[in-house]
Amino acid sequence: MVSGEVAFGVGSLVFDAVGAKDVDQWKEIVQSALDAIPSVRNLSLTTPNISIFIDGEVTPYGESVELTPAMGLMTFDVTIPTRLQKQLLFGSSVGDVEEFNVLTMFSHDHPVTFVVCRGADNTLRNPAFSLAIVRDFLANEISKLNDSGIRIRTIGPSPFHADCYLVQGNGTHKLTDDLTFERAHSPGYDRLTFFYDPEKTASHEAVGKLVQYAAPEFAVFYSLELDRHMRSNRARLVEDLANRVADTYSKHGVIQYLKRIFSNKRDLLTLRLATLKFKLDSIREQRDATQKIEELYEERPPILLRKVLEGKTEDNYAEEVETASRVLELLDSQHSQEVQRFVSFCVSLLGVVVGALLGALLRK
Repeated sequence: MVSGEVAFGVGSLVFDAVGAKDVDQWKEIVQSALDAIPSVRNLSLTTPNISIFIDGEVTPYGESVELTPAMGLMTFDVTIPTRLQKQLLFGSSVGDVEEFNVLTMFSHDHPVTFVVCRGADNTLRNPAFSLAIVRDFLANEISKLNDSGIRIRTIGPSPFHADCYLVQGNGTHKLTDDLTFERAHSPGYDRLTFFYDPEKTASHEAVGKLVQYAAPEFAVFYSLELDRHMRSNRARLVEDLANRVADTYSKHGVIQYLKRIFSNKRDLLTLRLATLKFKLDSIREQRDATQKIEELYEERPPILLRKVLEGKTEDNYAEEVETASRVLELLDSQHSQEVQRFVSFCVSLLGVVVGALLGALLRK
């Protein structure tokens, strides 16, 4: 290893403490479980008792009713032998590295985890894999514990699609008075290289400054990625509802015809509400995302992740929902015509009074 150089991966790796009522209880459960894993050492939890917790809903960190610290830092070391790494990553490994430092920064936007490959420098080919290795190793070890009370929650892409390095020297782009930066694009993972001046900052201090600087951008990235996942789920729900109603018109026979007459009105209303809710939620998310990005770059240069963050807001699934809206319009018209024909038939068969009552009932 070149003295003062660091290779690391970035992603989202969070521990859920099942049933924890506050951050102090969360810390007790997490510490008890991690202390039971022999390969984990030097655990430190510096998290004030401030959390994000929405009972029975979706938290900002995913579909979970468990609380997560909204501030603070968690660090620990873990040893993962190369032979185990190859079992976890289908024959692959990070490289000639078995010792890892894990740092998780908590914030109101989203937790971000940095996994430093100890003893590695900028020649390490796959430092991004370190986060996947640590995640899968800990998940495997936790599964061996009896009633540990914790589980691992992640959101992709984890690892973030970049191999990251901190080295001595000067980069092209200035981030802070102590850090500069360069990005090298590639067909696979990008290479993000951060530079520091060893005459001004010691290597361990540079790591701390880098984590403190980069974490807010990655936190917003994962916050926007979570919103994108939720938009995708809502769009899929709208599509499924549209397909389900459309499928009823491919089925023939008197029974199927009567089912459409009496049940499709409710399903069409459900589809209409889901479509409207999708559009309203998407407008709110777009507004919030724009505000987050603008506030983030008020006091920092927009050269690290800004284009990536703005790209996350563009994936709004509008085409899918617009298609579902057109299906809704067509099926709603078709259903109205069928109801009208059915009412006319009942009027001629059963009389004006019964027909009027059925018409009123079916149009509710």
